[in-house]
Amino acid sequence: MSTQLAMELRSSSLSNTVYINARCMLQTEDDQRVIVVGGLPVYYYYCAADAVAETYAMVMLVESSAVHISR
Repeated sequence: MSTQLAMELRSSSLSNTVYINARCMLQTEDDQRVIVVGGLPVYYYYCAADAVAETYAMVMLVESSAVHISR
């Protein structure tokens, strides 16, 4: 059985990309945001000023196990 290789987290030269973890990132363009997990947009564009949409996106990421919260 082969083992999975560890991959380095890419550093972004783009200021509009925030890496949440190795699989998940938040991209902002103008006033729109999108959350990408594993290269696929999982929470499509929402307005950066929309606090409810941002909260929903965070809850969705935690419930889908894309992001883990440590206590």
